[in-house]
Amino acid sequence: MTPVGQDTFTRTPNEAKAGDNCVLYTTADGYMREFTLCTPADYIVSLDREANHQVLNHMKLNPKADVRHSTELDASDLP
Repeated sequence: MTPVGQDTFTRTPNEAKAGDNCVLYTTADGYMREFTLCTPADYIVSLDREANHQVLNHMKLNPKADVRHSTELDASDLP
């Protein structure tokens, strides 16, 4: 992966389990590397619904990740 301004990779979808842990840290890492962040809400799961809701809000506000549901995205939204 290459940071923005250094060629190819500028967007990467983030999908995994443990949204309130692994996905959150991966999103923060991508943000610090100046990636455009896309973490569809239905691609992650956390310990419980409240934790999932909180982590999605956090990723939306702080690193400005796109956390729309995958059905709301089209091909131009993905890397």
